Amino acid sequence: MSDETTRRAPREDARASSVAEQLAVTILAHPQIDRVGDVRTSAAGLLELTRKAPSFVSRTGRELPLADAFVSRKPLTIALVGETLHLRNAPDGMVVRVEGQPLRGALALASSVLDEGLVLELADRVAVLVHRRVPLTLPRPDDLAIVGDAQALDEVRASIQAVAPLGANVLVRGESGTGKELVARALAALGGPDRPFVAVNVAALPAALALSELFGHARGAFTGAHRDHIGAFERADGGTLFLDEIGDAPADVQVMLLRALETGEISPLGAPRPRPVSVRVIAATDADVESELASGAFKSALLHRLSGFRIDLPPLRRRRDDLGRLLHRFLAEELGAVGVQVWPGSDEHPWLSASVVAELARYGWPGNVRQLRNVAREIAIRFRAQPRVGLEPIASSLPGFSPHASGGSATPSIAASAGAPSSTQPPSVRAPSASGAHRAPEPGEARRASDLGEDELVRALEEHGFRLGPVARALGVSRPALYDRIERSERVRKARDLSEPEIRVALETHEGDSTRAAEELRVSPRGLTLRMRELGMR
Repeated sequence: MSDETTRRAPREDARASSVAEQLAVTILAHPQIDRVGDVRTSAAGLLELTRKAPSFVSRTGRELPLADAFVSRKPLTIALVGETLHLRNAPDGMVVRVEGQPLRGALALASSVLDEGLVLELADRVAVLVHRRVPLTLPRPDDLAIVGDAQALDEVRASIQAVAPLGANVLVRGESGTGKELVARALAALGGPDRPFVAVNVAALPAALALSELFGHARGAFTGAHRDHIGAFERADGGTLFLDEIGDAPADVQVMLLRALETGEISPLGAPRPRPVSVRVIAATDADVESELASGAFKSALLHRLSGFRIDLPPLRRRRDDLGRLLHRFLAEELGAVGVQVWPGSDEHPWLSASVVAELARYGWPGNVRQLRNVAREIAIRFRAQPRVGLEPIASSLPGFSPHASGGSATPSIAASAGAPSSTQPPSVRAPSASGAHRAPEPGEARRASDLGEDELVRALEEHGFRLGPVARALGVSRPALYDRIERSERVRKARDLSEPEIRVALETHEGDSTRAAEELRVSPRGLTLRMRELGMR
C-alpha cells in the first residue's frame, strides 16, 4: 500500500486555546526513546492512529507521527462519542492489545475508563495511554525541578507559582513517594533562593528529642545537654522550615508548634526567655488528618495555622501518562550511575520493550514515584549488560503485581512471573508437571496452607477457574486457610488490585460474563464481584 492511501485523521490543533478537556493519546514506550511523552489531543474526540498520522507533539514543540515501520498504515480508530469510548482495529491491521487483551474488530467501553487511562500496545512496538487532558500550551512554565508533564502536575506548578511569593504557610497533602519535599523546595526557591531551607521529618524524631530538635535547648536544660543547641526553627529563621509527616507530631510538639506559629516566638528548652523567629512553615502529610481531628489526635487550631494554602499531590496511578516519561528519565540516570552512558539496544531491537512498559503502566504503584525510581535502579543494575529487559526478576519486588500474559516479546518473562503457561495451550488442557502437580488428599487427611507451594497453588487456581471452593477441596485445605495462603502469595493476583479499565475490557471481551472475565483477570468470581461493587460498577 502506498503512503498516499494512508488514511489521515482530521487535524485538530494540539495547542488549541480551549481549556476544555480533550481526548488525548500519550506515548508511553517507543523504539525511539526521545518520543516517549509525546502527546496528541483531539477536540473532536476522534483519532486514527497509523504509522504516518497524526503527528504527536513533544514538550519542545516538535511534531512527528509514530513513524515506526512495524506500525500499520491501516488505522486504529479511537472515538469518544458521548459517554462511550469506541475502539476499532482495521481488518488485517496491526496487532493491538487493550489492557493486555487482543483487540479484534471493535470494542465499546464506558468513557470512565479515561479517568485513569487505557493502555494500548501497537504492533508490540509502541505503547500509548488513551486519556483526557487539557490541550498542550507552548511555551510551558518552568518545571520547577518537578518531573512530569501530566495535567495534574501543571496544576501543582501553577499553585506553587501563585503562593510562593506570598510567604503564606502551606500544607502539602499526598501519598508517600509523591514528591512532597520537591514541592517544598520549589516553594522555598521561588520565595527566595538565598534564604535558609531546613527540612525535618517529624515522624523520625525520637519523642524525647522532638522538642529540642525543633526549638533547641540551652546548656544544662537536661542531663547530657553540655552545650546550647540551635533548633530547626532558629536555623530556618528568615527562610523556610519544611515539616514532613506533620500528622505524626506528638501532642506536646503540636502545642509548641501552634504557639510558635501564633506568636512568632520559640522557647528553647531551659532558655530564660522566648526568641523571635520569622519562618515560613511548609508542612506535609500522607496521614488521614481529618480522622485524627475527629479523634482529637491532631489539633484543629494547628491544622488551620498550617493550612494557609493547600496543595494536593496526585498519586502516580492518577498521572499514568507520566509513567513512560518518568521511567525513561530514571533509567537514564540510573544507567549512568552504573557506567552505561548510551541507552542500550537499538530502534530495531529495543532494550525496553513496549510490553514491559505497558505492564508497568498498568501497575498501581502504591509507593508512587519513589517506588518507580527504585524499580528503575533495579532494572539498570540487573540489565545493563543484557540485550532485553524482562519482568520476571523485578516482579517479586512489586507487591500485588500480576502482569498479563499478552503474547508480546516479553511474554515468557511475564508468564513466568505470573505463573501462567508459557505455551499457547489453555490452562485447562495443560498437563501439570510431575514435580509440581497438586494431588487429591487422602481420606481424612488435613493439610496446612503453609504446605502449599507457589506452583501448586497457582496451578490449582488455573485449573479450577480461580473458583476458591473447588480449589480448596482439590487441595484439601479449608477456605479460610486458602484465603490466607493466597494473601501471602506473591504470584496470585488480588482482586483489590484490579483497576476499573481492565475490568471493563475483560467484561466486554467476554460479553458481560463475569465468571469468564474473572478467569481472564486471574481472580475469583466472588472477588471480582466485590471489587466491582467497591468501584461502584454494580
